[in-house]
Amino acid sequence: FDAEYYHPKYLGIVELLKRIPFKVKPLKEIVKILNEKIDPTKEPYKTKRFKYVPIAKINESGEIFEWDEFYGWQAPSRARMFIRNNDILIPSLAGTFDKIALVPAELDEQLATTGCFVIKSKEDYPEFLFLLFRTPLFKRQLEQLTTGAIMSAVPKTTFDSLLVPIIPKDKQEEIVSLIKDYFTLRKESRQLVQRAIREVEEAIENASRTNGEQ
Repeated sequence: FDAEYYHPKYLGIVELLKRIPFKVKPLKEIVKILNEKIDPTKEPYKTKRFKYVPIAKINESGEIFEWDEFYGWQAPSRARMFIRNNDILIPSLAGTFDKIALVPAELDEQLATTGCFVIKSKEDYPEFLFLLFRTPLFKRQLEQLTTGAIMSAVPKTTFDSLLVPIIPKDKQEEIVSLIKDYFTLRKESRQLVQRAIREVEEAIENASRTNGEQ
């Protein structure tokens, strides 16, 4: 018996889901829960170069713009989950639920840590599900599943029973447009910062070279 499981902050989520004007379904009915794994240290992958996403490379906005790279034979033991563009990564360990992320095109057919569930939308826009899964409505359910669990991880046996509201596609579209704009602007801002850093470094290097020639 785990008293924390019945904490009012979790029971309130169930009550809220009962009151919203949308149907509610278990996760397994609206997404595919993928479990495609490969062992990159073995043939035919060991000489292939991979990009790998550990939890630490996902920022708290759910963006992945950094990753590790290595040849298959160099892969760490947790680099086993095979991922594709627009998959959604949901970390399984308590304390990491702010790292729910949408896989970008740059990581299509690459690797993620086994510390994540990998899911793919059946009918909903993946960008919309990404945002929905990052709401307190969903993250509180994840937290509830980790209470009293060994290693404080979401059990695979109950992950697919999480409740998800079914939002009509026409209502999703405007939100999806905003999310795409957000990711585009964030990418452009990072590129501008990187460009500014390079220009500063070049200016310092040129100034040092000029002083050395005097």
